[in-house]
Order: sequence, then structure tokens, then C-alpha cells
Amino acid sequence: MKMLLMVAALFVGQAAAFAQDYQAQKQAFLDDLLTTVPLSAATEDRAACASGRGAQALPRLRQGGANSLPDAADHCVTVLIRLGLAGRLQPIRDTRSDTPTPAVALDSGFVVGYAKGGPVPAGMPSFAALRTVAERCLAQREQIGLCRATGYAFGVRAAQGERVRVP
Repeated sequence: MKMLLMVAALFVGQAAAFAQDYQAQKQAFLDDLLTTVPLSAATEDRAACASGRGAQALPRLRQGGANSLPDAADHCVTVLIRLGLAGRLQPIRDTRSDTPTPAVALDSGFVVGYAKGGPVPAGMPSFAALRTVAERCLAQREQIGLCRATGYAFGVRAAQGERVRVP
């Protein structure tokens, strides 16, 4: 029994080390996206995010072993920040419909919030608090108004220099 407990403790320790390593890899991915990834690639990623394709592909990629990829919300918000920093953040539209999808609403809310800038209002949710709503928006499973408001809050915070940090 004592040996079983020791082996279990070893596995738990290794699992924690792997989790920290994945966290570091995810953060490095996001940091590279902000600084070294070509703007053309960021623009393509933005289109994938706004269409919902990015969020749909992530589970398949992780099943294939790409466990160090950041969550869709972290990736897509970082893409928007990158384009904003480069002065290439323009409104987009879903050309398939006059009604925006949740993912497009998140994107458009970010654009408006980033352009407005200004001080972060008291009580505005943090990046961490917004993350779960953004995941649902990017998966096209949230109300459009909430997605737009979530994007707006991300945009205002990003305009003030906040960046995505992997939890």
C-alpha cells in the first residue's frame, strides 16, 4: 500500500509538472503571436476566430497531441490585440448574414472597445472573468449582445495595455 501511495504521488507530481510546462508553452505561443508572427498570419487567424472555425478545430488538434495550444479565447483575443497594436484592427462583417454571429459580435465589440480606449471603468470584468463567456462566443453558443459586451470589455482593457495571461 505504501508503494502504491508513493507511485501515485509521483504521478501526481509529474502531472503537475506537465501542466506547468503546458502553461508555459501556451504563454510562449501567445507572446510570440504578439511580437513575431507575421501580420498576414494574424489576419488569417482572426478570420478563423470570427467564423468559429478556430474554436471548432481546437478539440481535434488537442486530440492529435497539440496540448500546448492556448484556448480559443486566449488565442483570438491575442490576435485582436496584435492587429490593434499594428493599427490593422478594422471592423469585420459576416457576409453570410445581416445578423452577426456570436463570434463576429465578440470581434466587433473588441474593435469598438479598443478604439474607445480610455480608463477601465470600475467593475469591468477582468480578462480571466471574461474568458469563459468568450469561449462560448467563439463556439457560437452565446447571446450576441453578451458577446459584443464581452469583446468590448476585452478591447477597453487591451487598449490600456492588458494582455492575455494563461491561467
